[in-house]
Amino acid sequence: MAYVVWSKEYSVGIKSMDEQHYKLFELTNNLYEAIKTGRKNEAVVETFRGLVEYVQVHFTAEEKLLEKNEFPFNQLLKHKQEHRDLIMEIKVLFEKAKSGSAIVSFEMLNFLRNWIITHIAESDKRYGTFLNSKGIS
Repeated sequence: MAYVVWSKEYSVGIKSMDEQHYKLFELTNNLYEAIKTGRKNEAVVETFRGLVEYVQVHFTAEEKLLEKNEFPFNQLLKHKQEHRDLIMEIKVLFEKAKSGSAIVSFEMLNFLRNWIITHIAESDKRYGTFLNSKGIS
């Protein structure tokens, strides 16, 4: 059973971003499975490392898309700050995860799930509406 389930309610109406968001859900589920099945800590850390790297790739692509399409500057700055805050938080969680603590691992999963769902459903939906209004999908 998936830890986070993608549904159309998370679609921002931009194909490339929806695909990347789906991949974030998939990577979070992979991390959940690694922790739940009791894989060795090294495997969990490597799975988490892959998620952290992909988050950074996704944020870069998303920000470039917004800049290219002249997303309102103040909203862009806020969006970028949300991204920076998440990166800082997951780096802290990643360091904690290296300790091998299952409690830390589930804390990390809960944080990621809540952040991904909330960020997509709120912040990303706003840029989706903006870009869709410019004919971008």
